Amino acid sequence: MKFIAILLLASNFYAQTFSVQYETNEVSDTVNSEIVFNILLTNLTDNNLDLYVKRTLNDIEPGWSSSLCFEFCFSPTLDSIATTQTFGSRSLSAGESREVSLHIFPQNFPGNGNINLRFGNVADFADSQLVNFSVEVTATDITSENISTNFSLLQNYPNPFNPSTIIKYSIKESSIVKITVHNILGEQVAELINEPQSAGNYEVEFIANDLPSGVYFYQLKTSSGFSEIKKMILLK
Repeated sequence: MKFIAILLLASNFYAQTFSVQYETNEVSDTVNSEIVFNILLTNLTDNNLDLYVKRTLNDIEPGWSSSLCFEFCFSPTLDSIATTQTFGSRSLSAGESREVSLHIFPQNFPGNGNINLRFGNVADFADSQLVNFSVEVTATDITSENISTNFSLLQNYPNPFNPSTIIKYSIKESSIVKITVHNILGEQVAELINEPQSAGNYEVEFIANDLPSGVYFYQLKTSSGFSEIKKMILLK
């Protein structure tokens, strides 16, 4: 069984001192996928500016979870973050843009979710914008789960993770498959798979007991010429 996730977003917003920008999009995904809304905050003033993000509504299905990210991803139980030292961040300088992201993990459960985020100026709580993010996850029947018709690399789950995570991928035809993990400097820190595999769907566990917290990238390469890279976050 496979799940389709449809993401519905509103238009861009502009407050007095900052803008909130994001794209309207639809995403089809598989079970246990990570759904990510990427949001760009821009300081419209000539001075440094501290912004906050507050989750005011977290109406999601039982078994789902959601989390907020600036430079780091935070616990699903944390509803407010800001561009301050308390959250390992810093003020936005004049004209600077900073990416914020909302991560939703539907796991094995179809359904609907609504998450409201309020973006605001820490120094002026009246200077804010409220944005709703809606997710619909429905189940569809798949005639065969054992044979894949495409090469694909799925988002690891869970993400962020500590210390282990599962990486799922699909192979369209018999190939030599190699999956490696790299740090932000591009240095290889692990090789998970390096062997011939026939067409099908696979998964591999990555255990990062000996690695420090941070952002890592995992890459799938095949002898057929397919290559894809995705980002994951180790949070100890």
